[in-house]
Amino acid sequence: MNKMKFPASAKTSVRTKLLRDLLGIITLTSGVITAVAFFQFSHQTRDISQSVIEQATESARNKLVQFFQPLEKSLLMAGEWGRSGLLDLSDVTKLNAKFVPFLEQMLQVSSVVIAQENGREYFLIRDGKNWLDPFN
Repeated sequence: MNKMKFPASAKTSVRTKLLRDLLGIITLTSGVITAVAFFQFSHQTRDISQSVIEQATESARNKLVQFFQPLEKSLLMAGEWGRSGLLDLSDVTKLNAKFVPFLEQMLQVSSVVIAQENGREYFLIRDGKNWLDPFN
């Protein structure tokens, strides 16, 4: 059998081409994997961010509802008192007896103003631990 001898430069050339092709395939594969990972990561980041924002929004909404709901109920009750004729602006003592204990439980309220169409009004304001009626 005849053994063919290849010149050394031909062996090197084939090895170089194989190495180059292998590095090209590895680089291309790495690039595709990196692109897919980045694409997935960006979608996951967006989804997680959206979820966190939705949770924060819901939490803030719940806190606002908890803060304002008692106040809303109190305003509705005071409105009913007014419509029922239970709020006489000329009797400040009775108004104070109604509103001071009520407002001491509502720390988010600092003052109360009740006004009539004829210009009469009742004004009660928190001053530290005391309540002041500046018009009387």
